[in-house]
Amino acid sequence: MALALAVDGELGIDAGVRVHAPDGALVWSAIHELGSLRDSVGGIAADPSGDVYVSGSANVAVDGIAVVLRVSGSDGSELWRFEQDGPVAGTTDYAYALDLDDQGRVLAAIAAGDEQGQTDVELHALDPETGSSAWVGTWASPNAVDDRPFAMTYDAARGRVWVYVYSQADLRPPPPTLLAFEPPLTEPVLVAHPLEFTAPESALPRASCSTSRARSGWRSKSWTRRRSRGP
Repeated sequence: MALALAVDGELGIDAGVRVHAPDGALVWSAIHELGSLRDSVGGIAADPSGDVYVSGSANVAVDGIAVVLRVSGSDGSELWRFEQDGPVAGTTDYAYALDLDDQGRVLAAIAAGDEQGQTDVELHALDPETGSSAWVGTWASPNAVDDRPFAMTYDAARGRVWVYVYSQADLRPPPPTLLAFEPPLTEPVLVAHPLEFTAPESALPRASCSTSRARSGWRSKSWTRRRSRGP
């Protein structure tokens, strides 16, 4: 069992990862600095090899950067890191839920800052070996509100990624939304399905998604750290 939590670091709050055996015994524990200030943890997942993926946000009190880490299942060392920061300073970009698809790609649901200072939904499929984004789908609610993808699961039977979105507004928040991304290798399609909407699936509105790795003007970085092979 793998756990991810925010812990005290040397200068701020960092991301901590703990792996426990089925009997509860601690296998290993590692602390990773997502940013130089206060970090927050959003989600965690593990692949069949035992490696662990952690999502969250770096420097959430200043200019949050969405972060996804892959750490070694043997000792917790960092293997690669994906980062995304929006175009407006002071907007908190946050990586929430994680899952794996049937090709082993890491699915990351992100609240991504836009040029209006709000957050929209982005779904990235990350290459498990490099951390680079293979494709990205986006969605924003009709009103100028913050959209946050709190939960996600991959539906292997339908080849879809279901994302639960809560939108925040100052006055009356809109109802939660259930999104179904249908990601082929190219040109993924997004189906928006508000929870109060009861029409059959064939009547749901459909819109094209961007297949670029990041929107123009955005920073997206990933790098790989080699595993230690011992002495």
